[in-house]
Amino acid sequence: MITVELHRDTAAELRLAREMFALIGAEFSEDDSDLDSEALGYVAARDEAELLGFARLLAADTDEDLTLVDVSLVSRTRRMLEGTSHVTDPHEAEVVTALLRAAAELGPIEWHGTDRSPEGAAARALGASAHEEIGRHWGSTDLAAWQPPAGLVAAPTQLLVEDELLTVESRQVQLTALVRDTTALVEYPEHEGAAPAELAAVLAALIERLRAEHSEVTELAVREFDDAELAKAAELAGLHVVERWLTYRSAAQPA
Repeated sequence: MITVELHRDTAAELRLAREMFALIGAEFSEDDSDLDSEALGYVAARDEAELLGFARLLAADTDEDLTLVDVSLVSRTRRMLEGTSHVTDPHEAEVVTALLRAAAELGPIEWHGTDRSPEGAAARALGASAHEEIGRHWGSTDLAAWQPPAGLVAAPTQLLVEDELLTVESRQVQLTALVRDTTALVEYPEHEGAAPAELAAVLAALIERLRAEHSEVTELAVREFDDAELAKAAELAGLHVVERWLTYRSAAQPA
């Protein structure tokens, strides 16, 4: 059973972060952390005595009566440190929901996450509304079935492979995919000055290279934040939105 607790003291985040890293078995350095001295408080979730995660409560930058909630999960942090952050745990949605519900008992809240993340599942469980779409993942959930659209012009590219990184680049485009198990993620596409057609051609080349070098990969995601050229190129390459980054808002919840 998940229980929640509210912390108001300024030392709470340091205490909770140390506890989280101790559970993971990793070294915690206060110098490398992003502890926030301006936090309004913290909500922690536990299974009996064991910490599952905590949420930092921050004042909104606007004049609205709104608290921003930033969630840290023990299991998700462990996977990030292990390099398996693409794996999902259904139990995490329950933990995030408990944290957000407890935060909403203090007043209206806002948080962000993708529609396929635990934060998105929690939004649906709480009946929260999507306030703003701030980004997207373009790609394919079935790379084996992807076909280059008619009229797509090929571009000369180079291939670089280093451990789990596969990079395809042209004169003005560089796409580096992090390959983990059956997924490939391009987090930081570089394409300054490139026309959408060239970028689309490199996206297509990346897919072809992934299928040749990593036949186990079935899903590709390319992160896009307010980037019209990248969005146009993804469409030209026959990709579609597979995940959306959203900010969610919930009214105050009854205690």
